[in-house]
Amino acid sequence: MKIQRILAPIDFSEPSKYALAYAKDLAAALGASLHVLYVEDDPILTAHTTGQSYRDEAKAKALARLEELFTPEERAKLNVEFGYREGNAFVEIVRFARDQKMDLIVMGTHGRRALAHVLLGSVAENVVRTSYCPVLTLRRPDQNFEMP
Repeated sequence: MKIQRILAPIDFSEPSKYALAYAKDLAAALGASLHVLYVEDDPILTAHTTGQSYRDEAKAKALARLEELFTPEERAKLNVEFGYREGNAFVEIVRFARDQKMDLIVMGTHGRRALAHVLLGSVAENVVRTSYCPVLTLRRPDQNFEMP
């Protein structure tokens, strides 16, 4: 199996930025292209009543933030492509990976404590359970893990 297309979903949190750095290195080592996806899961933004101009502005801001995460050299070397979706984060990540025929998803995990995990769920866990391609989840080394 050859990994040619890597997806790195990002929500601009520290764990997702850490995973993106790992994905950059992995893509460079494998000669793979890197696809970076931001999912806007704000229920107000994604509601049908939200004005199109507001949605367009939110998309433009998110794509600009994504571009700031890369130097021009990195964009060229890694053949970086940016994606933007609206909706449920894990659903849109899995759908994007399938639609774009990704070979691997590299994403961060927040490592919430047990109660927060039960109440909030885990985007990473849901992606792992439903993705058709392998998923590599990472947490920052300085992030403590506490047994439930």
